[in-house]
Amino acid sequence: MAYRTKPLRPIQLIFSSSAFALLLLLTLGTVITLWLHADIGFQLLLSDWAIIKFTIFQALTSAAISILIAIANILEIKTWMNLNILVINGQFLI
Repeated sequence: MAYRTKPLRPIQLIFSSSAFALLLLLTLGTVITLWLHADIGFQLLLSDWAIIKFTIFQALTSAAISILIAIANILEIKTWMNLNILVINGQFLI
């Protein structure tokens, strides 16, 4: 288990929480605004739901790849299946 060498400062928590809240507001705010300005009988079609599903899948995949690259940069050298793997800038070198 990893331990932090420095404790998390309150200012870091405030800024990261604020950034998360802003991104959430921008994302959900757009959808809510469109929904409020749409006609009363507005319904999403199957093609609309397909676009929404693809967009969510693409965003999750992009986030997962970014997280994996960040973890790889943090780990630098790891042993996996008795191989020493050197990680440089997100690229795995055996």
